[in-house]
Amino acid sequence: MTEEQAFEKALEIMSVADHHALRVFLIQYPTLVRWRDATNSTLLLKLFDLSGDIQNKAKLARVLLVAGSQVNAQRNRQSAAPILSAIRSEQLDVVQTLLEFGANLRIQAYPSMGTVLDYAIELCKEKENDTIFCTKLNKLIYAYTGGKFS
Repeated sequence: MTEEQAFEKALEIMSVADHHALRVFLIQYPTLVRWRDATNSTLLLKLFDLSGDIQNKAKLARVLLVAGSQVNAQRNRQSAAPILSAIRSEQLDVVQTLLEFGANLRIQAYPSMGTVLDYAIELCKEKENDTIFCTKLNKLIYAYTGGKFS
């Protein structure tokens, strides 16, 4: 199986949210977690291209990260890092997993938006009525960075 075929197979496994099968598959193809497809995407970046309602995204992310995926990988300087994608999609379990593996909140979000941390602050200002989400995000960021959220 070529790396491209293995990458596609891994995406199929991820699309059905089978983190156990993904772990086994990555044992067979350990270099796959750093391989990039034609769009310059890694498996971790592709995780956020999958359906928003896919179950176990945090477990899938953990499998990829334990196997050696780069937590701050980007397609290019203008594309979203995994931590930004997780915050944007409001998947706090994935945010926590990425922070556990050293996700950089100071990485550029987009040229006009500042850093990922700046984006998170603005998101909570926009979602001022959703105090549960913002409180949880604040606690996660503080727990893993020791920094203040606002």
